[in-house]
Amino acid sequence: MMACLGGHLNIVRMLVEKGAEVQRPGWAPIHYAAFMGHAAVIRFLLERGAHKDAVAPNGYTALMLAARGGHLEAARALLQEDADFRHKGPAGETAFTIAKMRGDRPLLDLLRRAGAVE
Repeated sequence: MMACLGGHLNIVRMLVEKGAEVQRPGWAPIHYAAFMGHAAVIRFLLERGAHKDAVAPNGYTALMLAARGGHLEAARALLQEDADFRHKGPAGETAFTIAKMRGDRPLLDLLRRAGAVE
């Protein structure tokens, strides 16, 4: 759903009401929303059954994509639903190591409070 990429919550709602899938193999709507940092869309998708730890074709979860973009509120939305911060990407990276490489202190603090460690 490209509406997730643009953060168009009303359109996402309408599409889901008309039968659009919130979870599918490959690039799922939650990946698009996380990549662009659309926390409200993420929350809506999770309420409608999206898998919080679905793995995208690049090996990243939504949490890792949010970390990659420095999207604090998107990461918070995922962590509030117990997203797995331990998942490792293809090079062994985690959301924490991605945030650390970015020097993103607020995101590192959020991940630490959730239980992530170096």
